[in-house]
Amino acid sequence: MAVVDVELIEGDPAPPPRARERHPWRIAAAVAVVLLLAFAGQAWLDARHRAHLAQFDAVSGVLLPPSATARARWTVDPRDDGLDRAANVHGHLVSGFVDAGGFTVRELDRATGAARWTTTVDVPAGTAGDVTCAPVGEDDLVVCALGATTPSWTPSEPVRTRLLVLDAATGTRVDDRSASIRTWVAAGGHVVTATSSTQAGTVTWTLESRGTDGTTQWRTTLDPVTVQPAPRQSEDSYTPGLPLWLSAARDRVAFTDQGTVWVLDAGTVTDRRTVKAGANVAVVEPGVLEIAEPVNDTNADSWGVDATLVPLDGDPVKFSGWPVTGFVDDGSAPDTLVVQEPRDGLVGLDARTGERRWAVPVTDVYSGLVLGGTLYVNPSTHTGRGASGPSVDAIDLRTGTTLWSQDAVATGNLATDGRAVYLIENTRMEAFAIDDGTRLPAVSLVAPPLDAGSDANEWYTASDGVLMRVAYDEEGNELSRIILG
Repeated sequence: MAVVDVELIEGDPAPPPRARERHPWRIAAAVAVVLLLAFAGQAWLDARHRAHLAQFDAVSGVLLPPSATARARWTVDPRDDGLDRAANVHGHLVSGFVDAGGFTVRELDRATGAARWTTTVDVPAGTAGDVTCAPVGEDDLVVCALGATTPSWTPSEPVRTRLLVLDAATGTRVDDRSASIRTWVAAGGHVVTATSSTQAGTVTWTLESRGTDGTTQWRTTLDPVTVQPAPRQSEDSYTPGLPLWLSAARDRVAFTDQGTVWVLDAGTVTDRRTVKAGANVAVVEPGVLEIAEPVNDTNADSWGVDATLVPLDGDPVKFSGWPVTGFVDDGSAPDTLVVQEPRDGLVGLDARTGERRWAVPVTDVYSGLVLGGTLYVNPSTHTGRGASGPSVDAIDLRTGTTLWSQDAVATGNLATDGRAVYLIENTRMEAFAIDDGTRLPAVSLVAPPLDAGSDANEWYTASDGVLMRVAYDEEGNELSRIILG
């Protein structure tokens, strides 16, 4: 192998390294990619935030976001009976009225009061009554009864009633039928009607369930019961009578008349019991029977009411106090029922077994809002916490943990737009961020002044997903309703 000698000469500089070629377009492309990723990431975050804020927009009863100063937007047509017979179905406000031109049903734009769609039905000769609408509990469907029967008032004899099942978003008719009935209720994707016949001092009821397309699901005739004499009214106070009430949730129906309660599961009578005059009987999600009966008002531990809870799988549970109802409920915690007791405060019960899950020591809670598995309430005091006053609290319905609590000016009606919880108090609303309770700017409520010198009064409330000012006279007769936003 040949060996090559290389002579190194001291001081001779090494050859310079090869210059690195520069490509400006590569730098620009890299910067563009970084900016694009940043913009895409921000857009994703913004979209996620918007989706988070809008997640409850389609929940029945949730308000449109109000302005910082909520002013009058539109006046409720007097023919709509103050929207008392209207229904909010996933944000669609459906109402109706009857006049010489027939029965009219339409969806009202909650922002303007304008009709988005309208359905008109001829009025048969001799027909009287109103239009009463209610959610069916399936998709965007609503049922509207045209006639004298309503879920809150029952005529003494069966009357011809037309039942329309409509798509609340479009007004499309899904079913249209007439029936001779005394009362009805809609829940769980079906419409249940009740009719009766009276003979020799007894009354016999027949209940029928039909799907939204009119298909009969079941028809059950109950055992006849003796007609009870009406309670004698005292001269100085109101004497409650025996309830007549039809209630349903999912496949369970409860019917009450003459002091007897029948519970039907898928049309089969599974329970029968008696109740006192003045009792309040209802089936709530997911099909639990609640019976609240009045007791002696001198019983300090009962607040005048004893309640019985009949869960789906467990034994009946008795407690003193009131069941807590939700003005807004997205159905996110169907297996938890909440009651207000005089000693333990707010108590969460397992709807299937009746087992007590948790208790929160707050008082005077009769209603609330349920969104995302959280119960929002406005108690007057927190017992055992020293001096305390009204507050707005968020409670985890699974554990009873108080997620946040903020002092409030007073107790009042709660409302929400899915972004904040509002406490309506006179002509303003305190506002709290729904996620963490952070105080937000209060909302001022501004409506046209009442006539000077009149005896009219006003109050502000939220119902059917709209914020309103109600004016009424000294006798309590309603004068007008104005929608704010």
